[in-house]
Amino acid sequence: MLTVARLIDKWQAHLRVQVATQQLAKPTLDWYAVALLKIRAAGGRHRAALLRVDQLVEAGLEFSNHTVRTLKALFAWAVDYDHVEKNYFRKIKPPPSGQRHRVATRRERADLIRAAPPPFRRFLFLQMHTIARPGEVRSLTWSQVIWDERCLRLFKFKGQKRRKERAAFRDIPLDAPA
Repeated sequence: MLTVARLIDKWQAHLRVQVATQQLAKPTLDWYAVALLKIRAAGGRHRAALLRVDQLVEAGLEFSNHTVRTLKALFAWAVDYDHVEKNYFRKIKPPPSGQRHRVATRRERADLIRAAPPPFRRFLFLQMHTIARPGEVRSLTWSQVIWDERCLRLFKFKGQKRRKERAAFRDIPLDAPA
């Protein structure tokens, strides 16, 4: 009997292999891990082939955008690899992603920067002055800074494979303070 907990273990092992072979980015694995903990807590002891939405609702699982997308991906993989016969979560529509309710004021941003240790202060500063994603800023190297063009040049970036033009790089402009 394959339980949901065991199915999750198998999928995470598969995802780790994909990360090791560079077919999947490590942050994606981490993103799934958060929702998988909740799914495991709500339905881990159930048989994977018999798991239904109502069982997860009764167990108190919150069906957020993140959780629904993870459930759908988990069971799509399980069907592809013959762990279950049918994906009962395929037709569930994820609720809309949460939206930002408030933007930090200039004063709050200044307080945050002053309170941060120097390395994190530089990270926050660059986040505030570019359109770069946090992961992009964390992984920057000096060779990616193109001084004469005032930009950061990334050769590996999120969504690169999905772009029609198949751009070889992504330039992130730097404003004067950056």
